[in-house]
Amino acid sequence: MLKRILLTVGLVAIICIIAISQAQADTTSDLSQKLVQIYQKRAYWRTDTQRLEQECLDLLGNVSNAEDSGLVYAQIAWILGQNGLTQPKKTASYCELALRYPLADTMTVRMYSTWASAIGKYYGEDSYVVANANLRIEIAEICMKGLRQIMSYNLPDTLPDISTLPPARLIDWGGSPDDPVYKETMREITAANEKREEFFRQKRLFRSRDAFIDKLVYLGKVDSGTKREIERLAHNILLNADDVNKVLSLIDKKLSKD
Repeated sequence: MLKRILLTVGLVAIICIIAISQAQADTTSDLSQKLVQIYQKRAYWRTDTQRLEQECLDLLGNVSNAEDSGLVYAQIAWILGQNGLTQPKKTASYCELALRYPLADTMTVRMYSTWASAIGKYYGEDSYVVANANLRIEIAEICMKGLRQIMSYNLPDTLPDISTLPPARLIDWGGSPDDPVYKETMREITAANEKREEFFRQKRLFRSRDAFIDKLVYLGKVDSGTKREIERLAHNILLNADDVNKVLSLIDKKLSKD
């Protein structure tokens, strides 16, 4: 008789995994779990960001590598960024600091996005950005570096339809882990869940790419000089000619619609 196998749809569990992944750049270390706990103390506009910042910094005493240091600084930047950018200068500084360390892919993109937003916020959003050519170029450069990271993942042209993904599943097994039925079931579940996680990872990257493009389109509309600078940055920063052509094509396409 086959061992008892109960396969259930585990959407809630997968959503929780994805939420933690977003906050912690897909790491599973003890440090990341502690940072998750700190992040969960946020109280939106009532968040004591200074206290949470210090709790994160206190963890640096036990870090053993550059990756962990970067994760701590990135988490502080993310907490500050999620608090309405009420401290944009400090947020930008932590983003810049975090990017000096090795970061997971989605966290790297998030740091560039938060950094660009923080700079705009610090200088008074639209009015000052429009009036200051150097600031426009600075923001454009940060956005282009974020796009460089995204383009390196060779994303598909379009995101697959979520309905085509295999269902998320969990297993409750009461038998031996050496049972062939159990092993095959776990292989299928692992493959399905990895495919779903990759979908949501790509979805985040697509969303970030569109946000960078939108910001560059906004900056490029200010004057022809800024648009030329954006084109120059694309050629200087992006990794290859295909990336340059694709990014500039996306910018031109949106500019033609607006």
